[in-house]
Amino acid sequence: MLTTIALIISILLQFFAAFVGFRLIIITKGRVSWILISTAFLFMAVRRIIDVLPYTYQGDFQKLASVYEWLGIIVSILLAAGVILIGEIFYSLKRAEKAKLESEKRFKTLFNSSSDEIFAVDFDGNIIEVNQTICDALGYSKEEFMKMHLKDINSEKYIEMRLPILEEIKETGLHTFESEHLSKSGKIIPVEIKGRVIDYSNEKAILLIGRDITERKQTERKILNAIIETEERNRKRFAKDLHDGLGSLLSSIGIYIGLLRTTDDEDEKQNLLDYSKGLIDEAVHNTKEIANNLMPSIISRFGLVTSVKTFCNKINNTGLLNISVNVDDTFDDKLDNDLGVTLYRIINELINNTLKHAFADKVEINFSKKNKYLIFTYSDNGIGFDFDRVMKAKTHTGMGLSNITSRVKVVNGTCKIISSKETGTNVIIKIKL
Repeated sequence: MLTTIALIISILLQFFAAFVGFRLIIITKGRVSWILISTAFLFMAVRRIIDVLPYTYQGDFQKLASVYEWLGIIVSILLAAGVILIGEIFYSLKRAEKAKLESEKRFKTLFNSSSDEIFAVDFDGNIIEVNQTICDALGYSKEEFMKMHLKDINSEKYIEMRLPILEEIKETGLHTFESEHLSKSGKIIPVEIKGRVIDYSNEKAILLIGRDITERKQTERKILNAIIETEERNRKRFAKDLHDGLGSLLSSIGIYIGLLRTTDDEDEKQNLLDYSKGLIDEAVHNTKEIANNLMPSIISRFGLVTSVKTFCNKINNTGLLNISVNVDDTFDDKLDNDLGVTLYRIINELINNTLKHAFADKVEINFSKKNKYLIFTYSDNGIGFDFDRVMKAKTHTGMGLSNITSRVKVVNGTCKIISSKETGTNVIIKIKL
């Protein structure tokens, strides 16, 4: 009786082992080793059933003897083959572990070699990971960072914005913003940061990638200063035009009107009236010229190319320069009025620089369009200049170039200036339409 119970338990255990083996087949995506071992356990359970039969039923079981023996042989073969193939699974796991370690090593190399500051914080703002770049930039060791909070590296200006930014990243999953980092030595570093939610050590965290934008901020400051200086110069010119031109004319008209009140001579009155009318006509013309300098009406009426050609013809007539204007068939002159005025001002500035400094006698201007880009080129055969030196100069000598580059920046364009004694000055401007 005890033997029968033991055999039945053995059968159940082997069926259970076969069931587990078949489950492993699914998990291991059909590995042959588990198929063989599961089948072996199934056949072993059948053998145990044959062992139980003499204890539960009366009869001749001699015919099952050969089946019993063959089942034993098949089970041995299946188990042997399964065990051998299991070894391949362990080798695969070892290879996978090695590949994982190599992948982690490569990731750490990239992580610490990145030129960007990479760090991670939990949802409360505690720093949980940093790369070497942010350690070098802010002067803290990795161990020091692991004890710090995000607020510890924010400048006072941005410290209050920390929580709203973290909430924004949590809600949207991705957010780009500007901030300022405070180094261990007290240096403030402007940065642009991209934040996203990631899975880190089986928990949600926020990965932050920061880029030092000190140089960009300095460039923006220079552009802003150039724009302000340009506006101030335009105001001074406008004031001068009003004072020297229109103001003088109006003063003269006032004098003539005063003389009209003091004379009784009809001929003299008529002459004074004629002079006054002439001055009024000149004042009107002067007013139109001042207005045209502020916003050239010819551009809105006839387009940029016609305006440039008209202006260049006036220069050509003086004999100081020979300017040729070439327009490619691809160029469409139907530009936004603001863009047209900006380019017109740039061309005025370039020609003015050539006249003042280049000692050139020829200028070539080209308009074309390629892949949705307006391409404008300007070249003269003058003596050239050192572009870097002029732009870095603290005096006003670089104002003209700053005005040009700032105007191009305003219309989201790029400006390349190449100048030398051998080739003169060449300017290439590309603006996306």
